[in-house]
Amino acid sequence: MTRVFPLVLAAGVTLLSTASALLLLGYLSQVRQPMGVVRDALIIETARSQENVASIASLKQFAGIDNSPRAHELTQVADTLQHRLRTLAGTATRLPTSQRDSVVGYLQRAEHSINLIAPSPLSDTTADITDTLPGLASTIDELAIYLMETESHQRKLDRRLALVATVLTALVLMVGMVLFVALLRLERHSNALRYLAMTDDLTQLYNRRQWLDQAPHLLALRRPADSPVALMLLDLDNFKRINDGYGHPTGDKVLKSFGEMLKRVARRSDLAARLGGDEFALLMPQADARNAETVGERIRHETEHFDLTQPAGGANLTVSIGIAVSSHADDDFSTLYRRADQALYQAKHQGRNCIRLG
Repeated sequence: MTRVFPLVLAAGVTLLSTASALLLLGYLSQVRQPMGVVRDALIIETARSQENVASIASLKQFAGIDNSPRAHELTQVADTLQHRLRTLAGTATRLPTSQRDSVVGYLQRAEHSINLIAPSPLSDTTADITDTLPGLASTIDELAIYLMETESHQRKLDRRLALVATVLTALVLMVGMVLFVALLRLERHSNALRYLAMTDDLTQLYNRRQWLDQAPHLLALRRPADSPVALMLLDLDNFKRINDGYGHPTGDKVLKSFGEMLKRVARRSDLAARLGGDEFALLMPQADARNAETVGERIRHETEHFDLTQPAGGANLTVSIGIAVSSHADDDFSTLYRRADQALYQAKHQGRNCIRLG
């Protein structure tokens, strides 16, 4: 659990950073889109209002002729313009506060002017139209210019925001990836340190501390509970002669070769270790006395026939082995170890290069 946590944390941070950046881009896009639609609608309606003002200008010469079709058309155009200004006012409420206030100010001025243009009766409005129409046209034109400038400014701002969001997304992704790589390296370094703490540098077998920590658990968790477990303790005979006669580097090579042989002979489920010096151990789940003796004999035979021409100049190497087997659910590791140690003691004092059962 603790080994995968840094990787899970790194992956989670990277995914969270990526999701946050994408959400930011999506939010900016969703925010800009409605505002763009609102401004486009205002610009379109303002352009139509300008057309209405132009129509009023062309019809104003008939405004004083009662019941003239052009007079009635003027009334209809004025009503349409008035309705359009109200529509613009409603649409403007969706703008940001500063833009909304400016647009509403233009619309209020235009509304005031249109109210002067479209009173009843029409026969009395010619002078009012002549005086009011230029102001109305100017107000609508100013509104159109304001909206176009606002749209242009907003598009520039949108491009800058998009650039900032893109750069921010890239930075977030970069930071996430850097963090992921850093945590991955930290995990690898941690695994390397953990491996060094668990293994013997020379033979790459479990060291004494790790083996003594793992072996009792392996014994306690065996299934079924009364299945046999064999413990083998091994001690190289007269190894001190090799160290003294050929030097410790040569002794280290012999120990390394013995450790490689022990790993090769051991099954995948076995727990092999160098306990220290020339002492080794092998815990064998699901192995009775016969199985253990077979494996022990193979180890003894291969050790006896080691080719020590290099590095030890042809010196002889043998190993003494003590074996204890547990087949009872209530057997504990300390008892099993003590029996195997006693068997090893017998092998060492009964001629060496042999196997004894405890």
